[in-house]
Amino acid sequence: MATVIELIGLRVFSRLVFSLIASNAVTFGPVGTALVIQSWLVRVGVVVFGGALMGRLLYEELPRMAHALKRRR
Repeated sequence: MATVIELIGLRVFSRLVFSLIASNAVTFGPVGTALVIQSWLVRVGVVVFGGALMGRLLYEELPRMAHALKRRR
């Protein structure tokens, strides 16, 4: 679930990145294009790793939090 939410954010981010590719290609040449693509690939890595990490955190912590709330009542 966390990965899906992050993928939606990546889609919005991708629109911005791919519009920057065109402007950076004109301004900075191939180096600007390479830097924009590199930043997009870093974001993809963050989405994949962060989604898995967030999913595991939620999977482990939500039952603990629910149990702690039940004990307080």
